[in-house]
Amino acid sequence: MNLSSMQQGYSLDTTADNSLIAEDQNTSKLVRSPFQKPSSNKLFAKKQEGLSGWAILIIIIMIGGYAIVFFKFFPVYMDHFAIKRVLSNIEEEIDTLKKSKKEIKLTIMKRMSMNSITTMVRDDIKISKKKSILTVRIEYEVRVPLFGHMDGIVHFNDHIEANVGAD
Repeated sequence: MNLSSMQQGYSLDTTADNSLIAEDQNTSKLVRSPFQKPSSNKLFAKKQEGLSGWAILIIIIMIGGYAIVFFKFFPVYMDHFAIKRVLSNIEEEIDTLKKSKKEIKLTIMKRMSMNSITTMVRDDIKISKKKSILTVRIEYEVRVPLFGHMDGIVHFNDHIEANVGAD
């Protein structure tokens, strides 16, 4: 649309802020130029507002990836916190601490079984008694399949030391 066709039926004028307005001669209404914002001084100036479709798609993919990783590792850490709770309970029970190494290991395995913890095996529990100090160490790693051939590996190493008195 050129300026001469715009002038048909309209009288053009400028306002105090130099924006172009037209008065419709038939209805006597003021009409702003369709090419500018009401308070803009620049003709044909347009700013991009908001995110593009690609930016939104990338953000959604990133949030989805983080959510997948979170939900894959969440059960592993819940099991780990249950194992730590079992260890702290063993440390607080004086009767359990006075048992033999084999009985302590069996007690720990029973409690792991009650909590449905399958991420570790019996060989991951190391128990040592030196003088009057009992040390229980649980060291294990969990492999979590993420995407295709990619796995996430989490390594845990928890231990307690308790004074059991003289042997």
